[in-house]
Amino acid sequence: MMTSNIISAITLCFLFSAIIPAADPPDFNLSDYRWENRIILLFAEYPSDDLYAQQITQLTNYEDGLIERELMVVSLFAGDESHVDGEIMSNESSSALRKRFLTEDRSLKFILIGKDGGVKLRSDEFVSVHDLFGLIDSMPMRRQEMRGSSN
Repeated sequence: MMTSNIISAITLCFLFSAIIPAADPPDFNLSDYRWENRIILLFAEYPSDDLYAQQITQLTNYEDGLIERELMVVSLFAGDESHVDGEIMSNESSSALRKRFLTEDRSLKFILIGKDGGVKLRSDEFVSVHDLFGLIDSMPMRRQEMRGSSN
């Protein structure tokens, strides 16, 4: 009798898992963030790649600067799940971004997308936050934001 109850419980679990599908990771579209956020696209083979790890560590250490400049970090991996600000994104979105911005080379790529949707910086090397913030702070839209926040 107890075995019958266990089998019934397992059967119900399988039925519910078939009826209630696991939530798919959300899609990510750059156009949804136009005029709202600047986007950093970081392309790497895996999260464990040395240059990627250095880049994401430095960005994470300057979180206040990222927030102040309304930056989102999108990590796109060829061999692992991709993320938007730490949240898993759909494979379809990741593939679309890789196809749009990436060449065949799978080494680190750093791409800064401005609020207007244009590419502001493209680098195959480590980008220091000093250089990144300097570039952003020199942009007309950012200068206007800084003047607006001082009033």
